[in-house]
Amino acid sequence: MKFRSDTIDQTKSLAQVLERRFPGRVEIARLNGNHLTPVAQDVQGQTSKEFSPIDAIAQWMKQEFYRDIGVLKDEVLNWINPRPSINLQPLP
Repeated sequence: MKFRSDTIDQTKSLAQVLERRFPGRVEIARLNGNHLTPVAQDVQGQTSKEFSPIDAIAQWMKQEFYRDIGVLKDEVLNWINPRPSINLQPLP
């Protein structure tokens, strides 16, 4: 996984090493996010009875910092267990 906002990314050099070790099996997926996206947690929280500025900040942070977790999870799961491609044939 390569993240668009990752300023310390080393995907290219790592991919070269992995390709020598596992020829034809290395793929790079470029996703939104940054270097910390893989370690982010989707924190479930409840707002208080009265919506406060802290609740607003928490919701904004969750939206901004955790929105890429679902995409990352789906990419990893698809890599582990690829879905078969559908080859549609025209009906006779």
